[in-house]
Amino acid sequence: MKLNTLMIGLLIGFLVACDRTQTNSKVQSTPQPQKVDRLPETKTSQPTNPFDSISFPQASCSDKLPKDAKADNFKTYPVWMPFYNSMNVDVETVQSKFCGDADYNKTRIDKEGTFILVAQFSSQERAYQFQQVLVPKLDGVEVGEAIITATKRKPQPTKDAVAKASQLIPQQVEQLKNIVFKDSLGKLHKVDAVLPTYLPPGFKLHSFKPEVPPKDPYGYDVKYQISYKNASNNSFTITAYAEGPGAGGPPYAPKLKAVNSPAFGEVIIGYKEFDKTSDKSSIDVIISARPPLPNNTSENSPSDGDSSAWNYHLHSDTLSLAEATKIVESLSYLYPDEPRNITLSNDLSNDPQWAPQ
Repeated sequence: MKLNTLMIGLLIGFLVACDRTQTNSKVQSTPQPQKVDRLPETKTSQPTNPFDSISFPQASCSDKLPKDAKADNFKTYPVWMPFYNSMNVDVETVQSKFCGDADYNKTRIDKEGTFILVAQFSSQERAYQFQQVLVPKLDGVEVGEAIITATKRKPQPTKDAVAKASQLIPQQVEQLKNIVFKDSLGKLHKVDAVLPTYLPPGFKLHSFKPEVPPKDPYGYDVKYQISYKNASNNSFTITAYAEGPGAGGPPYAPKLKAVNSPAFGEVIIGYKEFDKTSDKSSIDVIISARPPLPNNTSENSPSDGDSSAWNYHLHSDTLSLAEATKIVESLSYLYPDEPRNITLSNDLSNDPQWAPQ
């Protein structure tokens, strides 16, 4: 019995040993992965900044903007710098040392303050590349929100259509035909009447003043004033006036919005947010019109002291922003076929230095 037990033990031991041998054999026979020599890493060329190679000053640093775009508008990406900066760099310095067409532009919509528009580009990437080049040279250079520019001005209605929509009678239309004023040099300038062709529901013509004699010779010379009102006493007024020498600086509006109209093309609405305790807001649109300087103007020529400019002002303390936008989008010349050669600009500022104290 003991012999049999011994024989069985030896047999089991032999089988286990054979199994281990086969297992080791299989492990050793597993093919080892071949070593592959790694190819040397090639250094990929870093993208270069196209503005690294340009030399300043440039006549213009901006991309060429489309003139005959098929779309109704296009985007540009502006590069700004603060007008008031720690380096005390003014517009003239930016123009002479960097970009000849840099502009002091006070109607930046995405940020309060006064800024210099250094350049604008067709893509955001190019704007940031240009910013990188200027950062070591100028103070506070930054890329702003895209500017949407209208390529097509809204169609101008006929005289009869404008008169009917603005609720003027033939006598009033005739009174707005020949509006003139004299600048400080004695030269006459013609003010073209601009009127709304959209009125909010329920609004009627409230008052019509073809000319308001100035109370103060240093103040505003009102050339015409028209107001509209509804049964709830919500109203808005459109005034055309020439500024006197004591008119002061540009009015302040904390918020700005770009709007396209038949008469002016793109203009800026200045507005205040709704008061939490009221359903009313304040809306202002001021467009300044200036005749071009004569080609023979020299430094020694007498100056008109900017007295040749006049303004169109839409104001309301009761309109919503949506309704004011529709009105401005409808502003049209009463006499659309009259020849005119004027430069238009916005005369509102969102710079806090002009804010009422």
